[in-house]
Amino acid sequence: MVYVNMDEEDPQSDGLASEGQPLFEVSSQSYRSRSINRVRSRSFQDKQQASFISMSTVYLKPETEETKITTLDAIFNTTNIVQGMFMISLPYCILLGGYVALMVIIFGGVVTCYTASLLGSCLYDTLPDGSRVRTRGTYDAIASACWNNRFVANIVILSQLIEGFMACVLFLVLSGSLLNKASPSLDEKFGLGIHTWTMISTFPVVLCILLKDYKIVARTSLWCAVVSVVVNVLILGYCFFKAPNWQFSAVSTYGESYETLPVAIGLIIVSYAGHIIFAPMEGAMADRTKYNKALNWSFSIGTITKALFAWICFITFADNTDEVISNNFEIEWLRITTDIILALKSILSYPLLYLAGVELCENMILSSNDGISPPSLTSTGSLKVSAVGIRICYLIVGLLMALFLPYFAILSGLVGNITGMLISFIFPPLFNLRLNWGRLPLWQKFLDISIIVIGFITSGFGVYYSALALVRAIAADNK
Repeated sequence: MVYVNMDEEDPQSDGLASEGQPLFEVSSQSYRSRSINRVRSRSFQDKQQASFISMSTVYLKPETEETKITTLDAIFNTTNIVQGMFMISLPYCILLGGYVALMVIIFGGVVTCYTASLLGSCLYDTLPDGSRVRTRGTYDAIASACWNNRFVANIVILSQLIEGFMACVLFLVLSGSLLNKASPSLDEKFGLGIHTWTMISTFPVVLCILLKDYKIVARTSLWCAVVSVVVNVLILGYCFFKAPNWQFSAVSTYGESYETLPVAIGLIIVSYAGHIIFAPMEGAMADRTKYNKALNWSFSIGTITKALFAWICFITFADNTDEVISNNFEIEWLRITTDIILALKSILSYPLLYLAGVELCENMILSSNDGISPPSLTSTGSLKVSAVGIRICYLIVGLLMALFLPYFAILSGLVGNITGMLISFIFPPLFNLRLNWGRLPLWQKFLDISIIVIGFITSGFGVYYSALALVRAIAADNK
């Protein structure tokens, strides 16, 4: 049975429903009798609409006033994704891909903003009268609505799991590596290595096990944004200090070789890949009509910042550009300070993708008590013991992989070319075509199909050359 809330406005009308038009939306159990009576008393047309809802609705996570996030919170969360830790490897992408990589940074930002908007639209169904109803709450729920085939839906779920999990692992790898390079004297005195620092950087994120909603995560994203500003000022300040030595001619057309360009593209795409958090974030927003506004602001600022950051840093260090840009600093105290701040940024970036990842696992493994509440929570709102167990396992397995996972940049590119491309480029326009084919204008069909084709071609080349680069790196270390 579907419970219908007639008192809210359409959160994403997109011109399909007039302002103030009532929204049919899944509500709580307390509305059951009232909703049934309302549906029974409606006209024949409205009964058809209610029937339409019942065929496509999945249970949605209810958001209370305490757990809802503001538009500014959503902007901070999205900015945390768009200007995440992978940004420090973007100058290295210019080394690998030249001006083509720089164009991909801009193109990737525009396309991933568009596909994130498509995901928000695909959470809704259009009723016969043109009004919109939010019938889905997660990325995989959209996939299930597109295909009854569980094999296809499982591919989507597996892609999400790998994408979110590998991002969490890479955050731990990077923070451990940065802290290790920032403390050479401690390493000499106490024998601390990168594995020890990786474990130390894991201690603060243990608190993520207790996370329940995106309201708290928005606060860590706020501090992450503050830290991002500080570290960008430090890095760009050093680059401007070196401005007399800028080498504009060092930027080639397509980088070192045609083999390194796909690796750069993968790195760039993974820096934008955070689409698994957009569906639950949209559902948690107090004003869902501002979802696209939050995306536009975050992606616009993030894309411009990334392009300028990558270009300025590369023309500063040219062919000596390192995978992690702070390694190029000649001033020791500045390099150490920057590394510590970057490690802090990595730790603050962790909770957002961690919560999205564990929620996906919990939705697969656990069941809700009432069919409406999140499966991780009891009827009193506290975390279930089983949910805590899943979160601990997720964290421990991620730590173990971080301890034995070198080649940060190459692995980031490989992940970006597989799951990042699927989650951010291919699936969203595919969902849109599948769910809304009859309502889409011809230009949008062509645009969506073009993005899918480009995504598959780029992913294929990227996987091949990223894997080749990884094999060569391993072989070189074993010599």
